[in-house]
Amino acid sequence: MRIPAVAGLIRRRVLVNFRVKPHVAQRLLPPGFEPKLVRGWVVVSIPLLVPDGEEGIDLTMRSSDGETSVELVAEAAPSLPTSSRFHSLAEASAFFEAGSLGYSPGGDAHRLDAVELRTSGWSVEPLAIRHVFSSFFADERLFPEGSVEFDSALLMRNVEHEWHIAQGVVVAPEHEAPMAPDGGAP
Repeated sequence: MRIPAVAGLIRRRVLVNFRVKPHVAQRLLPPGFEPKLVRGWVVVSIPLLVPDGEEGIDLTMRSSDGETSVELVAEAAPSLPTSSRFHSLAEASAFFEAGSLGYSPGGDAHRLDAVELRTSGWSVEPLAIRHVFSSFFADERLFPEGSVEFDSALLMRNVEHEWHIAQGVVVAPEHEAPMAPDGGAP
């Protein structure tokens, strides 16, 4: 049975963006997946739903096992940081709006389930980051020193959206490209 679309309103969602050297990002992707580059770097995001109300953001999250944590202190900003790989807010917005397909581990080790985010009235605002920490990006076993840097953060407010089930991907052994469920290319 196929799950119907799930509709809602994103009151406040933050995309905390890091830039990663391509060869490092490639090691973390399933076989056959290629990272999209922005001026020579891969941009990887942590999407966070943040409490509605306060203008600034002061958020600390930790997994119940204590292995994973994210910390964020931010406030509205007039523009992206000058160090960002994106030259403008419009460029960053277009990049993320086009990247609406997401994959996650499926029911077995060789399958990735997929969902697509569809929005109406897409818009983002830049954030100034006072403090950011991610245990994932701080892990030097995954990201050797100098291979990952904070890039930018964007805030989405009051965006109507729908999540739709998309076609998943069967991940072949490491020497092969991923395959669609029918055995073809995804």
